[in-house]
Amino acid sequence: MAPRSAEQFAAIRQSRRSSILGSALKLFARRGYNGTSVTAIAHGAGITKGQVYNYFRSKDDLLRDVLQEGYRRMEAIFEVAGRERQPAKELEVLLRACFSSVRKEQEFWSLYISLLARMESSPDYQSLPQRFYHTTLEHLVRILGRMGRSKPDYEARKLLAVLDGIGLHYVALFKGAFPMDVFEDELIREFCTTSEQRERVE
Repeated sequence: MAPRSAEQFAAIRQSRRSSILGSALKLFARRGYNGTSVTAIAHGAGITKGQVYNYFRSKDDLLRDVLQEGYRRMEAIFEVAGRERQPAKELEVLLRACFSSVRKEQEFWSLYISLLARMESSPDYQSLPQRFYHTTLEHLVRILGRMGRSKPDYEARKLLAVLDGIGLHYVALFKGAFPMDVFEDELIREFCTTSEQRERVE
């Protein structure tokens, strides 16, 4: 048997790292950060506890990388939405993508909401969610400002609060049994159309 190439070793290492992150996300979302051990994460990934430390220095590093992976996916959504020339269309694309993400990535958003809501004890666990919140807020303020809204900062905060509430109901309180489609269409109608457009529809 020929020895593995450097590319094959890199692929194996990346696959194992992804397995560890997937196991950590699932357990953090279900048990919370404090309720999850590195041993449990290793078991979920099908490896030993010692092998986890070949990839991550600590459980804190694991949490940080789990969050950063999710935020990178959201940043890609911001980038795609930002290609729209019309701000109302950019906001609609962004909102629909956010709803889709919550549906598909319930474990990530369950973890995000729990950290943002300070359900974990250490403030270190909240810094990344808070930075992501403020980055998202800046995007929304910019879009709503371009749309000519009179109070873009207020409306952006209102929209984020509503989105967080919907996410909480969907991933935590009702475990997916929540009318997301109705709220998605209502938010887009409220924030992505002008009062004249809404009147014409009515």
